[in-house]
Amino acid sequence: MRKKYFLESILSLNKSNQDPLNFPIRLTNKLGHLNSLVTLDDFPPTSQDIAVKNELSALIELELDKFDNLISKEIKGFNDSFNALSLDYLILE
Repeated sequence: MRKKYFLESILSLNKSNQDPLNFPIRLTNKLGHLNSLVTLDDFPPTSQDIAVKNELSALIELELDKFDNLISKEIKGFNDSFNALSLDYLILE
């Protein structure tokens, strides 16, 4: 489960103005801030803007692939192992 929390910490958005003091800026925050900077003026994005967007998008896609792997394989494996134990963990009265 540590992987899940690690991935959430990378991809989640800050919840308050003080969060950047306690937690590093997330990839999605960086991409969102770049978008707000690019849309401030009437000029098209520079080649540096596009390069940063492509780099951040690639990093986000990499983390999303890790998350998809976690959901599709590791959690499924955990569920299969847990169900194999045949525990009565949910009893309806």
